[in-house]
Amino acid sequence: MLQRYWVFNNPKLAKHQTDVTARYLFISLINLLINYVILKSLKMAGVTPYIGQFVSAGFFTVWNYVLYKYYVFPEKFVRRKNNNGK
Repeated sequence: MLQRYWVFNNPKLAKHQTDVTARYLFISLINLLINYVILKSLKMAGVTPYIGQFVSAGFFTVWNYVLYKYYVFPEKFVRRKNNNGK
């Protein structure tokens, strides 16, 4: 909610609520998978999970900002063309 209405507040996205929500859910699932891989890999390399969480948090700070700013809550929402080319 904070991302949508405070950080990336864009009134033009109100018309695209379904698309924005779908993108947000998709990125959240991808993030879960990436986080698991990072933590599992670091654990297998002998890094304690506590340090692994800091590494993961640092990665996701940058990763999520970029994805949310340019993909989930873009300044200019690009509509996908449907099957009949409109």
